[in-house]
Amino acid sequence: HVPERIAHLHLIAPAGPLETGDYLNRMAGGALFRLARRSPMLFHALTRLQALLARIAPDVLVRQVFASAQGKDAAFAADPNFRAHWATMVRACLADGAPGYRAEILGYVTPWASLLPRIDIPVTLWSGSADNWVPPDMVDALETALPNVVAHHRFDGLSHYSTLAAAMAHVTTGPR
Repeated sequence: HVPERIAHLHLIAPAGPLETGDYLNRMAGGALFRLARRSPMLFHALTRLQALLARIAPDVLVRQVFASAQGKDAAFAADPNFRAHWATMVRACLADGAPGYRAEILGYVTPWASLLPRIDIPVTLWSGSADNWVPPDMVDALETALPNVVAHHRFDGLSHYSTLAAAMAHVTTGPR
């Protein structure tokens, strides 16, 4: 952790704190987040089942994750290479019973909005107008809560992964 070396933060398709709005009914993955909030023990059991499915039939899990793909993400969901990469990632994330995955989800659903005012470096947000993983109003709430947002680029018609692809092209090659 070396904050003095971080000059600028780019947040691409950034999920904000759940306590800043009513997002879960509109989020891909909302049911999983709701379960993690309400019943960590049931969430633990579900992630064990997901880990088993990831080992024996990862493509089934990938199809389930992308069943609600919107915007340009629908093309990613139909791409066999993208699905194969995702299957590899799913196997790795859910390996050994998914303790890291579980910890990340449980950490995410725990209130953390109070930490946002402490981010004192310039922030650029990148979001998609059709993102159903991170609804646009969630990113708007994040923008309001962060003290140093210098730009917010919203891509029309892009969803979660298509926003990531478009933003990375700008962040890695364009001016900051």
